[in-house]
Amino acid sequence: LATSGTFPSLYSAEASTWLYFETASSPAQFYNYASGKWVESIYNYSVNVSVSSGGKVSGQGSFEKGQTTTLTATPDAGYKFVGWTGDYVSSDPSLSISVTREFNVSANFEELDATDYLDLFD
Repeated sequence: LATSGTFPSLYSAEASTWLYFETASSPAQFYNYASGKWVESIYNYSVNVSVSSGGKVSGQGSFEKGQTTTLTATPDAGYKFVGWTGDYVSSDPSLSISVTREFNVSANFEELDATDYLDLFD
């Protein structure tokens, strides 16, 4: 039964789960029965990263709408990070994303060549 300031549970087809809507808090929150957590949004979006050989990326995953994540590209020994392509284009190895929809990016790495080694001594 609903108590003061709350509505009963509702089914969200978009979230594919039952939710409990709480209006007494500010902002209003949903209790997601599937995850067992209170959330401010029923919308979750993925930040998908494909990684070329030569490195790894942290920060990808599933996020509530409005959350921020930072993707960080780390090259393996003998490689360099050359940039992000896809929904974001940047040569900075750290990329901060405000998640408002699904994002798809690629992290691109290349093997170091002789010029890269010479630059180390400049």
